[in-house]
Amino acid sequence: MRKLSLVLLMLALAVFSAVSIQAQDSTPEATPQPTAETSEEATPEATAHIRIAHFAPGAGPVQIFINGKPSEIETFDFPHLTGWVEIPVGTYNIAVVPAGGELEDAVIGPVDLSFARNAWITIAAIGSAEAGTLQPILISENYNRVPLGTARVTIVHAIEGGPAVDLIVDGETIPVANLEYGGAVQIEVPAGTYDLQIVESGTTEPALLDLSGTTLDAGGYYIAAAIGTPDEPQAFVDVVTLQQVAEFLTGVEGNIIETLEADGRFTTLLTAIEAAGLTETLSGEGPFTLFAPLDSAFLTIPQEDLDALLDDPEALGQLLRYHVAEGVLLSGDVLELDTIETLEGTVSLTAEGNSVFLNDAQLVVVDIPAANGVIHAISGVLMPMDDMEMEGEATPEATSSGS
Repeated sequence: MRKLSLVLLMLALAVFSAVSIQAQDSTPEATPQPTAETSEEATPEATAHIRIAHFAPGAGPVQIFINGKPSEIETFDFPHLTGWVEIPVGTYNIAVVPAGGELEDAVIGPVDLSFARNAWITIAAIGSAEAGTLQPILISENYNRVPLGTARVTIVHAIEGGPAVDLIVDGETIPVANLEYGGAVQIEVPAGTYDLQIVESGTTEPALLDLSGTTLDAGGYYIAAAIGTPDEPQAFVDVVTLQQVAEFLTGVEGNIIETLEADGRFTTLLTAIEAAGLTETLSGEGPFTLFAPLDSAFLTIPQEDLDALLDDPEALGQLLRYHVAEGVLLSGDVLELDTIETLEGTVSLTAEGNSVFLNDAQLVVVDIPAANGVIHAISGVLMPMDDMEMEGEATPEATSSGS
């Protein structure tokens, strides 16, 4: 299996982006279908996403109460991170209660928390039950789609009494510096394997936590937390793949044809699909992955050849099926492959830096969601390897249309 080559470290560091996330004074919450006090603007489509982290050593197993009642989230112990839950936008009354306890036994809360549309919030319990310092922090995470060939990492400092820390990557400090207890930052990094160390701020050794050989996969959303105590620090690392949150990210109802129509950049492709009699197929259950040439991709095909194709449904259908694979291949899947089997043959994949090419066509827009699959926009028209009664291959120049 092939991964994109890593950029030289010094170049990679230049693309690291760090966004500080301020810890806020609130508490955990979540349940698959809670009842919220929603605003008038809230609709069934207006949702937020939350998950709960138990990063408080010695606190014991806990359960989550929502609006005065036990939630459907199972009791969990330290250390633990729940999965993401989609909830209606609104305000919830949240409490963290020792396992088997009642609301009046809450160790955090009850407190009212409001969640905005499209928010992704990790609610982490940190501190010590014994010392009476338990507290929640709210970490606002970025779950927009990860740029091609990169991973997004949230780094959390949850060691009470521990010093401010820096993150060292392959021996170099990156823009995660002087991170204090209760703080968090997010960075985007090229996919690859790194030697990571968390050290006391301003030093390079000894490492408080050594995470050498950490692999970050393209398209992954990671959380890496320093937890435990100063005497016994621990690392907690978890990843959510694009596949696991694709439904939350899209909320799409339209099928592939409807999505292409709504996008506006695929009018020539839609004409070709209709002429080939494939509209019904690509509107069907699927699922399919469509590598969709942008309108600009067809401009390098002589008009007479394009007209001839449109008048030949069989040849046109063969050409278009070469752009369709069965199943859903998101960008993270594509980056792991050397070839893709389409309905009409094999497409080769190559990487040049952070660019990916299918045969000679560049992958320029990825993970356009549809209810029956996914669409990736490409800069050229893919030609099957057998003779298509057209001379040569059309290899349009890469387009800068990216969003």
